[in-house]
Amino acid sequence: MYINSSLILLTGGYGTFNANFSITAKINSTTNNSVKWNIISLVLFLIIASCSSSDKELAPNRVIIAGKVVNPDPMNYKIDFSINRIGLGKERISPTLDKDGGFKIIFESYVPLDVWLLYKMNFLILTHPGDSIYLEFDGSKEERTEILKTVKYSGDASTLNTEAAAFQYMYFTSNFYTDHDRKKNAIESFNEVNYKRFRDSLRIEEQNLLKKFISDFNPLNETRNWVKTYLDVEYYRDLVSYPDFHRMTNNLKRQDWIVPITYYDFLDDHFPFNDSILISSYSLYSFVNFYPAYLIERIRDENKQLFISTDYFKKHPAVM
Repeated sequence: MYINSSLILLTGGYGTFNANFSITAKINSTTNNSVKWNIISLVLFLIIASCSSSDKELAPNRVIIAGKVVNPDPMNYKIDFSINRIGLGKERISPTLDKDGGFKIIFESYVPLDVWLLYKMNFLILTHPGDSIYLEFDGSKEERTEILKTVKYSGDASTLNTEAAAFQYMYFTSNFYTDHDRKKNAIESFNEVNYKRFRDSLRIEEQNLLKKFISDFNPLNETRNWVKTYLDVEYYRDLVSYPDFHRMTNNLKRQDWIVPITYYDFLDDHFPFNDSILISSYSLYSFVNFYPAYLIERIRDENKQLFISTDYFKKHPAVM
């Protein structure tokens, strides 16, 4: 199977810790029930999502993405696709455009997932097992938003992908996304309380964008779920990564500045795990990448003496 539940939390790639040991220690320690449930529900959901009692669903189906880059850059006849496979990283396929700018890739999948297309800039394509998707876009454009304005879909999932492209255009042209200096300054200068307030204010802007998108396009429920999951995970990722980024931008060591464990209470209300979000594979891939950072903080908080001793002996090896 492409989704290997044993790898979900073990291949997070966040730091160089022993995830298997950490998660086991966490579950076996006196953790609160919500943390246990977060871990168990995530793993069980991905097991169930990747398995089925039906022979038809056990077999993967191929997905075809074909299309044409109109006005391709004569110096750039390479196009890349990055398939977001939860728990197994990203599969990269890099065909060469033909002389007319045409391309075609084929891959197999058990479940719906989204795929990054990269030509100068990247955007997401939503797929289901068995889909045959065709798209064209203007290769003379340099910016992601300019490219998104020219994308045209046909074949399977054309409505879904047209709506997804419209959302991506709205999102990547929004002030809350493009004002990188405001976000950088907030990470550097705000403490955890003020940063949470700042990120919550951006979340309000994101939710307003979602409402406008729904009002303007009346999208499919599948598109709505995909957009909502995308925005939710961006919110969680920004908050979880804030402590490390704050230390980095201020040249602080961990012992110089840490956030209280209650800072992470927002994760108690994460999005529900159900099959409607499987197509959000990029977001789910991101979620399982940053979630171990939170688990480490829980472990450190509930095993303070162990980590204090470990840190002490690292600083004073002669004591050993």
